[in-house]
Amino acid sequence: MKMPEESTHAELSAVYAHAPFAMMLVDRGLIAVKVNPYAAMLAGRSLEDMTGKLGGEAIGCLHHLESPKGCGYAPVCHNCAIRIAVLKTFSDHKSRENLEAWLTIARGGEKYERCLLVSMSYLEDDGPERVLICALDITERKLAEEKLIQSEKQFKFITDNVTDIVWTLDLNLRTTFVSPSIERILGFTPEERMKQSLEEMIAPDSLRIIQRTFAEELQGATELPPDKDRYVLMEVEYYRRDGSTVWLENNMKWMRDHNGAITGIYGVSRDVTERRRVEDALRESEERWQFALEGSGDGVWDWNAQTNEVFYSRQWKAMLGFQEQEIGNTVLEWDKRIHPDDRKYVYSELNKHFQGLTPVYVTEHRVRCKDGSYKWILDRGKVIVWSPEGKPIRVIGTHTDITDRKQAEDERIKLETQLIQAQKMESVGRLAGGVAHDYNNMLGVIIGHAELALVKVGKTDPVRGDLEQILKAAERSADITRQLLAFARKQTISPRVLDLNDIVGGMLKILRRLIGENLELAWVPGMDLWPVKMDPAQLDQILANLCVNAKDAIDGKGRIVIETGNVSLDEAYCEDHTDSVPGQYVMLSVSDNGCGMDKETLDHLFEPFFTTKDVGKGTGLGLSTVYGIVKQNDGFINVYSEPGKGATFKIYLPRQEGKVEERRQSQGPILKKGRGETVLLVEDDIGLLEISKSMLERLGYRVMSTQSPQEALFLSERYADKIHLLMTDVVMPGMDGRELAEKLQALRPGLRTLFMSGYTAEVIVHHGLLDHGVKFISKPFPVMDLAAKLREVLDGQD
Repeated sequence: MKMPEESTHAELSAVYAHAPFAMMLVDRGLIAVKVNPYAAMLAGRSLEDMTGKLGGEAIGCLHHLESPKGCGYAPVCHNCAIRIAVLKTFSDHKSRENLEAWLTIARGGEKYERCLLVSMSYLEDDGPERVLICALDITERKLAEEKLIQSEKQFKFITDNVTDIVWTLDLNLRTTFVSPSIERILGFTPEERMKQSLEEMIAPDSLRIIQRTFAEELQGATELPPDKDRYVLMEVEYYRRDGSTVWLENNMKWMRDHNGAITGIYGVSRDVTERRRVEDALRESEERWQFALEGSGDGVWDWNAQTNEVFYSRQWKAMLGFQEQEIGNTVLEWDKRIHPDDRKYVYSELNKHFQGLTPVYVTEHRVRCKDGSYKWILDRGKVIVWSPEGKPIRVIGTHTDITDRKQAEDERIKLETQLIQAQKMESVGRLAGGVAHDYNNMLGVIIGHAELALVKVGKTDPVRGDLEQILKAAERSADITRQLLAFARKQTISPRVLDLNDIVGGMLKILRRLIGENLELAWVPGMDLWPVKMDPAQLDQILANLCVNAKDAIDGKGRIVIETGNVSLDEAYCEDHTDSVPGQYVMLSVSDNGCGMDKETLDHLFEPFFTTKDVGKGTGLGLSTVYGIVKQNDGFINVYSEPGKGATFKIYLPRQEGKVEERRQSQGPILKKGRGETVLLVEDDIGLLEISKSMLERLGYRVMSTQSPQEALFLSERYADKIHLLMTDVVMPGMDGRELAEKLQALRPGLRTLFMSGYTAEVIVHHGLLDHGVKFISKPFPVMDLAAKLREVLDGQD
């Protein structure tokens, strides 16, 4: 159906005016006969300015300026795709479509590269030949396509060469893309991977986690806008072609279309198998280290010496009694807890290490705990990072609680000291006993001859005074030997059950005379005191020696206090006082407010002849005598004293069951003569033998004397008459006095025996007690004591 000419013209005009692309009608000479507004906008010129010009010049092609003749004559014009196509269209009258051509257009003083999609048609309407050129500006699209191509090339380059695996999944969790790197890591080609299901790819435990995470994340993502999408990071165990597994770290995010709808997942997977192995090994190592530390009880510290920040382990804090949050993280937490006496030593050792003088820092010092007590710590550390200037940067170390070890060492040293002291006291005691034995023999000769000489001279004889002084000196010397024997526990004693309060009370007058009027003597007797068993004379010695010692410690006026009391000592007390034994004791205490004693004095206090007094003011035997007496009676003694704070001596005597015996009243001195009885005298010391014989004869006895036990047996066999008494030394060469007595008593039943000795040997005495039925006299003995003892033995008195 043919449309009217006017209608066709109107429609064409409308198309020209409103088409969204450039339209240009050119004649056979390529002159623009007509252009539409879009073409004018593209060229940046008016319609009138474009009409009547060659097409290239009209559209603003920059090349028309390269030749004086204008469009079509520049060198590049011969290759212009649009020009060639137009000429061909005029020639063959055929239409051409979708021809892409790039033009350099000059507009407003600037040039632009534009890509045009050109179509053209040959027109013949009973007039001149025309070609209609339609050009769509596709520059932006082409640039986008080019960018996409470049992006795809880059993506392909990356995916082909990246060490990680790049992949995408659809919403059915099927692989839609995977990079070639999968083959290197898992052994599968991308094509093989695309055909696998998740079950074939992933180990069961990881698969369950992925499916659960996918469902949870998908539900959350559908409720959020695309810009709220986040990456999800998870480690997954994958199968390799050979059946082994590897761990891959997956970094994933949702894929969305242009409408924001979720279409799948894209992600990157990195092989973290080695990292996990190292982490597992490190974790196991840390667990073993932590276990070892906790098992050993050691605490760990890690000190930044530049900032003074310190990491203290939980065990470090617990060691001192603190909870985790109760200790800060600065070096001050350690510094302020060091014992004041140890600070100088600790920092000296630390500085030596910081100066590079020692390979490690090691100290043993005390650290204050939360409760205020102190623990001994073995502190070990080492600088592990140094600055270029040689300054410590990082120091690590450990704390080890060595309190038990230090206490054990202190206890060992204490016990060793006590053992050495005990051995020393024992050695001194043996020496003292031996010296006293020989000394007593000599004193016996001196005393005996002095007494006999006094009998022979008149009261007005000038020599008498000299003899009396000799006798007094000998008696004082005998007192010293008795004190030595008391220390050596070689005294012969006569213990009985007694009340300590009675003995002390009976001694108070004598003690007050001993200490003088300037000193106050206070007596504090204990109530319901338990009995003890010992020789009252020994108790008198203890009281006298302790009170004299207290008096000498007080300068001017002062006070001495004597106390008694019952005490029960448990194992805990005895652990701290190694000489003691758990049990019930009666305590005798003598205290003073004198000058006191230092540790060195206390260490030597009970040694014989040790004294702090001036020369001539004491023998140094008083306290050693006390020590020996207490030990001989199974007791022990503790001394408490400090310089300027006086001293307290506490003696503990074992509780004794039994009735208290009344104290015997001593009789006045009476010389008891003999009745002509025969005495066999045996003494290996010739001097003592002779004087003893003289003393016996003076007392009215018949005497046979000898130095040898063997000769004594011979004399007994030859002597036909009765021998009434054997008087023999205890310790003699070849045969002791006990053996001699037994042999003679076998020959002469009813023979009485009196033993004599400078000290009590184990032959007749055990623990200071005479064996049953044994009679004994200590050397040296005055004639008065000898006379009384002889009558006691011969008359059968106990």
